[in-house]
Amino acid sequence: MDDLMNFGTVQRGLLGVNIQNVSPELGEFLKKDFPVEQGVYVGGVNENSGGKEAGLKEGDIIIGVDGKTVNNVANLQELVARKRPGDRVDVEYIRDGKTYKTTATLKNFSGDTSIVKKEVVRKYEFGGLVVEDLKPAIKDQLELTGGAVIKSVDGQNWKEAGAKNGFVITSIISNDGRTKIKNAENLVEVLEDKKGEEIVVLGMFQDGTEYYFEVKLK
Repeated sequence: MDDLMNFGTVQRGLLGVNIQNVSPELGEFLKKDFPVEQGVYVGGVNENSGGKEAGLKEGDIIIGVDGKTVNNVANLQELVARKRPGDRVDVEYIRDGKTYKTTATLKNFSGDTSIVKKEVVRKYEFGGLVVEDLKPAIKDQLELTGGAVIKSVDGQNWKEAGAKNGFVITSIISNDGRTKIKNAENLVEVLEDKKGEEIVVLGMFQDGTEYYFEVKLK
């Protein structure tokens, strides 16, 4: 709840290890004799992770975190999930029959210790057309440097013209010529300036299909 209030999203501190419950079945599959009946077997360690930097290796068995006993995967995940990226945890583990302790700094999904803040995408509206900025991933996918994506169409003139949700507007052609669209706010500014005119809207759908339509601005 604190994370949602302060950052807009839950913070996930990650140890960065691939894990399985210690069990007779796992021991038989791996052809290993485990020194304990309960614990968490490390099947792999991610590069650039907190676990890697703390020295954990494949084959280790985690049996404790911050002084609390770890019996299974769910137990370990619960203890780590209480932490945020950048927090440190003390990890107790068994390697080659001997017990060791290490301290790991948890990271986020991006592999660093930054607190993740939810990006709030701002929507803009003009005459029943609601648009927002393109997400970076869509920009990269379509190889665009600007544009605005349609989120909803309520204006009758826009509907009749063929405006559709998900369409990316990249340019406007008016009496003054062609104007490239930088972002959603810029699009609304251009539309406001062309109010009363009939314009051509150019762009593409998110599968790369190019499309255009004409609309009379109200």
